[in-house]
Amino acid sequence: MHDTLIEELRDIDTPEAPSPWPPAPGWWALGLLFIFAAFLVYRAWAARRNRNAYRREARTELERIREEYTQNGDPRRYASHASELARRVAIEIVGRGRASRPTGSEFVALLDNLSDRPLSKETAMVLVDAAYRPQLDFDVARVHDELLAWLEELVGHRHA
Repeated sequence: MHDTLIEELRDIDTPEAPSPWPPAPGWWALGLLFIFAAFLVYRAWAARRNRNAYRREARTELERIREEYTQNGDPRRYASHASELARRVAIEIVGRGRASRPTGSEFVALLDNLSDRPLSKETAMVLVDAAYRPQLDFDVARVHDELLAWLEELVGHRHA
């Protein structure tokens, strides 16, 4: 008799496994938090890239000036273009009002204040008055390397 009753029992119905979709509200919140954090990281990266764009452009321009020098061999032209580039970089950082007026030692002091790497006397002479000297004798490669290093050490923020 017991055998028949056991045979008449039905199997136990097991519930279906929970579906991974839709996720629980906590996962939605975590996903939104991740997207927001990624957005903030991207904005910080883009802002820094834009802030430093003038440095990249100045390095490219300085390399173009050196390439022009290797083609024409005119140190006076190199000095003139390098000085103009340094002035444009200063204007970009501190603004036209503060960077367009200084000349001579004031200009060199301004450039030294913009970077953690002060300029040597030779490079300062090249930037200030080499274009006007009747006799011009300076090591273009050394001045060029120093200007590249100066650009690398520029203060990263704009004051204007």
